[in-house]
Amino acid sequence: MSAGLLGPIDWPVRSFRWRNRDTRGRQAISPSRLREILKACERDIAQLRLMRERGRQLREAAHATGDTYMVSPGAVLAFIDDEFGGVLPPTPIIYRTHNHFNRYLIKHGGVDAIEPYLYLNAYGLFPYYLAMVLHTAGNSQAVADMSMDCLQPIPLLDDRELLVWDKPRSSWVQRRSFRISDPFEPPTLVREIIQWTQPLRTRVPKAHRDRLFLMKTSFGPTVATRIKFERPLRQFIATHKLSPFSLGTLRSSALTALYRSTGDLRAVKAMANHVSISTTARYVQGPEVAAQNSVRMAALQSAWLGHVEIRTEGIRRPKLLPPPWRRRPGRPSRCSDSRARIRFRGWRPAHAAASSAPTFLRASLVRMRLFRQMRRLSRACFTRAITCRVPPRISIRLVGRPSTARS
Repeated sequence: MSAGLLGPIDWPVRSFRWRNRDTRGRQAISPSRLREILKACERDIAQLRLMRERGRQLREAAHATGDTYMVSPGAVLAFIDDEFGGVLPPTPIIYRTHNHFNRYLIKHGGVDAIEPYLYLNAYGLFPYYLAMVLHTAGNSQAVADMSMDCLQPIPLLDDRELLVWDKPRSSWVQRRSFRISDPFEPPTLVREIIQWTQPLRTRVPKAHRDRLFLMKTSFGPTVATRIKFERPLRQFIATHKLSPFSLGTLRSSALTALYRSTGDLRAVKAMANHVSISTTARYVQGPEVAAQNSVRMAALQSAWLGHVEIRTEGIRRPKLLPPPWRRRPGRPSRCSDSRARIRFRGWRPAHAAASSAPTFLRASLVRMRLFRQMRRLSRACFTRAITCRVPPRISIRLVGRPSTARS
């Protein structure tokens, strides 16, 4: 910043550091709940496929019999295709321009009953979107911004296709490969979405016509965003009686589930399309992962201890100082322990030594006893070599020389 009357001002990069330190993190979704959500998406997608096939049969029956929209719903669908190009205009426009058709449209169930046979609204598009987010483990907004040309062939693999999309927050291209033959994997879902939304593409702005997710709202055709899926998400949870969840937790939950099943952080990094593995480690952190890592570390330590050979022959063990109650008063005692490094003479009984021994000697005694206990525990762990026992908690309290009361 240029100098002025007050001189240069160095503004801090972050004025309020650690402002989100005490914020509770998002709770990850368990793998069983993720599978339950994916199964619910597949059920809705299967129903939408049946509804689309049902609409095609109704149109063919209406063409065969020559019915009008006053008689059958198939004729209503055919009239919408011929008159409106396959997309219903807003209700006020239909009421002003096609009032007679509007009365029979209401008679056959209204807009809510006829529209699912024509194209996808927000509630019909949401199962496809949710299944794509779960399969790709991608950012929810980045998945919503996918383009139509997101499928690319793999030269050496004819049964798989590559799904490619951009993530606005990074310059790293996101990609995943999926099977073509699976009816509920992204290649099949992308082709169905393109077919469903074909009538809507000519009615959105030209800049958005290459977007994959398009929907019809009460205001007309528009592009899909993460915010516009919030109401369909609540209806999806209520319809299938699922536990509440948010779209922001799906990516981290899918990555955590993969890490818990494989234990390979690099495979999770490849799935998440991260540049740095430290970013992946932040995604999979949590109490469940910490507990699973503790179990794995205990198993590795147990396997390591099973290959260690202890040779006690020829090893000179240090001579430890006997406890105070076993020492004779006035007899010289020595300790050759290299950790303690104490050489003294003339010990008295324990009750006398406790009050008159110097503080550094008592601290050395505590260190020797601690070393002895840890040596016994380590010897027990090495001989058993199956479990890592946690040593008991040992509290050390050093008491200074007692002060004599003045008379």
